[in-house]
Amino acid sequence: MCAYDAQVINRTDRFEDGVQYWTRPQLRRHPWLAPEATHQAQCSGTLALVLAHSLGSGPVWLVGCDWGITDHSLFDDRYVWRHGPPRKTNRYKIQLLQRLAREMEITMVHDRVRDLAPELRWQDPASFIRDRS
Repeated sequence: MCAYDAQVINRTDRFEDGVQYWTRPQLRRHPWLAPEATHQAQCSGTLALVLAHSLGSGPVWLVGCDWGITDHSLFDDRYVWRHGPPRKTNRYKIQLLQRLAREMEITMVHDRVRDLAPELRWQDPASFIRDRS
């Protein structure tokens, strides 16, 4: 599990055996780990990518990522400390995504292809599910 915001970490009151809990280095405390990374995450989504990179994982499929389409999330109502949805896409996230995609294979699984990074691969959800059945 990846959590970027201190408020999310502070509200997490149940930990399951066999699950690793990851955050950014500034918020590391038991049981939260932080990746030894050369890239700086911008949110929980980029934290997951930075973690995959630092662990040498790959290829990576990012499923349902709406960056560049909407700033809304299913979980917006849980982020009560914010005054509105944060911008899901900014130049720092795009630059990080571009760097990571040059260093590991990243496939975005979504039905709307966007111009986020030329190094990204894209796959529609139906073929992603079919390929794993």
